[in-house]
Amino acid sequence: ARVLPCSGKQREYRLTGCYLVNICRSPDAEGYIVTEIGLAANAFNVTATCDGQRGYDGEATVMACEPNGSQGEYQLEGCSWKPLCRSPGNESVKGYKNIKETALTKHAVNVTAECD
Repeated sequence: ARVLPCSGKQREYRLTGCYLVNICRSPDAEGYIVTEIGLAANAFNVTATCDGQRGYDGEATVMACEPNGSQGEYQLEGCSWKPLCRSPGNESVKGYKNIKETALTKHAVNVTAECD
């Protein structure tokens, strides 16, 4: 930091040499496994992979927030939900009711149903 003297009587002195560091905020990371090491835009270090345990697949990419002091969120892209199982057709569900699917991944098939 530097202090520059005022240019005359009752004038303000000036401060120079320091800059605000933009800190990126974390976005909603559903579908991603995120490791945050540094959130400063000028030293951004965040990695991510798709959360395969929850049925997400793809190639995760991370983009830093804009370095303009806006304190924005960094961006996550590339992962999408890919269920392994699919719902049975109408003929296969005859005799059942209240079918609720909450997970259809290769690691978890969570479906509840009642007899009709």
